[in-house]
Amino acid sequence: MAPGRTHQDAVIGRPDAHFDPSAFALQPAGTLGNLGRGVLIGPDLGNLDLAAMKNTRWSRLGEGTNLQFRVEAFNLLNRPNFGPPALLALTGDPDNERPLGSLGRIRSTITSSRQIQLGLRISFEAKTNDLAPVCSGPVLSWGAYGPTLHKGQLALDSQLRALL
Repeated sequence: MAPGRTHQDAVIGRPDAHFDPSAFALQPAGTLGNLGRGVLIGPDLGNLDLAAMKNTRWSRLGEGTNLQFRVEAFNLLNRPNFGPPALLALTGDPDNERPLGSLGRIRSTITSSRQIQLGLRISFEAKTNDLAPVCSGPVLSWGAYGPTLHKGQLALDSQLRALL
């Protein structure tokens, strides 16, 4: 650290200069610096995700049919979460070197911007003649990429194959 500066006042907190470059100085040759390990802290991370769903029975496709509507929001407040700042302060070449101007500059974010997605899920329960469930689970759902058929969750037997 430069004389008269501490690690607390070296943090400015702006994306273009998270650290103040003038707070750092190259120590004389043969001496150790006075800054402890891990005392400089990068920008904090804050995120708010929210999901809501509504389950409804839908008897048009059978007795055990349910319809689920989902709304999900990620990074609801649309807060920018900045990545780690550049940490190279001095190259160590000449004596009395000035700190690099890129020290503390943040060039990226670590979370995406606000995203909202809607989902529709239809689940049913098909039964055989003896009223034992043959299959149970979601059959068709809509997400961000359109409709998806979930055949892997169906327990297919000879009676159900005739229906498909």
